Amino acid sequence: MPQAVMSSSYPLRRGRLFLVALCEPLIRFAAGLISFIGKDSYGVEMRLRGIVLGGSLNWRIGRRVQFAGPLSKIRFGIDVTLYGNTYIDANGELGGVSIGRGTSVDHFSVLYGQGGLNIGDECALAAGVIIYAQTNQDIVRDGTPVSRQPTKYAPVSIGNDCWIGAGARVLPGVSIGPGCFIGAGAVVLDSLPDFSVAVGIPARIIRNRHENGAQTGVR
Repeated sequence: MPQAVMSSSYPLRRGRLFLVALCEPLIRFAAGLISFIGKDSYGVEMRLRGIVLGGSLNWRIGRRVQFAGPLSKIRFGIDVTLYGNTYIDANGELGGVSIGRGTSVDHFSVLYGQGGLNIGDECALAAGVIIYAQTNQDIVRDGTPVSRQPTKYAPVSIGNDCWIGAGARVLPGVSIGPGCFIGAGAVVLDSLPDFSVAVGIPARIIRNRHENGAQTGVR
């Protein structure tokens, strides 16, 4: 699995995942009751699922989050948030997905970690982000149909304090340094140095976040 500097992480437990499924009607009912006192019911649901799944790790888990592959290879730090409709895949001999402390993953994101995926601490993945750690697109250029092409695995690493904009794509083998901003809809084909601001298809660096001594964002 790719290496990134990050805090301790903890694997999912099958028994707790089963318990979440068993308690789902109760979780939604309790959240509905709490909404009568002015609390956001979906936020309450997320916290209740997180308690059942991670105990005191302060996870927040939305609806319809799917985990594929050995649960021991899916690891989260404390304070991780998965907003819902998220797919996380750690299948394969090289597979694994690790998400660092305080990182949030917004709705409809897909994390393919079959080649190894490591996301650092305090990152924000916006809605619809897709990360690939494997591909079979035209590796053998002898006319073999794409459905029969061999799969190539390559780890992906995302450093601490990165923001990846809505709908961005990160492709196999990419390493994104700490502090990077990736613009919405960008396709990242190549590795990026620390504090890069990158946009476009393919993603290109337009500046450094620390230019002129100031941190600069990107739309």
